[in-house]
Amino acid sequence: MPHPQTIEIFLPSGDPQSLRVASVVTRTVSLVEIPRSQLRLFLQRPEAGRVGLYFLFGEEDKTERPKVYVGQTGKLGERLKQHNREKDFWNRAVVAVTSTDVLTEVHARFLEVWSLRQAEAVGRYVLDNRQKGGDFPHMSPSMRAVCDELFETISILLTTLGYPVFKPVLEQFPLGEGQV
Repeated sequence: MPHPQTIEIFLPSGDPQSLRVASVVTRTVSLVEIPRSQLRLFLQRPEAGRVGLYFLFGEEDKTERPKVYVGQTGKLGERLKQHNREKDFWNRAVVAVTSTDVLTEVHARFLEVWSLRQAEAVGRYVLDNRQKGGDFPHMSPSMRAVCDELFETISILLTTLGYPVFKPVLEQFPLGEGQV
């Protein structure tokens, strides 16, 4: 159920077109938005060595529809460097990490599968992933509760940063006479 939240967006360099770190101030997960041209700045940050979920954003060549690749890794910086060499479509990456390093590879794998399923169900972005995530990893009910909260926060922060991957497109109806 939606409820009021305070979101903080930190600009490490002071430039809003450079790295941006978004977080809900009462939660441990944060997202780092990385322009591809400034990947080297991210690689110098502590988050680059952490476990995380990541999203690569760009456009599909033919249709210009928004496109996303969803992944997870034990070392974000290494994986993003690999994608920088091997994937052409993306111009921004967004990584999800926790300030307490509570995110394990099992959490990240679960979040990847969930993200792929949700993104595919909504259909707002073209998925670049060849495999759609596979099966959910086995986890305890307490780990699942952590993932539920992490996913909710990731979805809110992605939307706040301008990437509504998990939000359906709302139908727009023409206004009738006299309506504003």
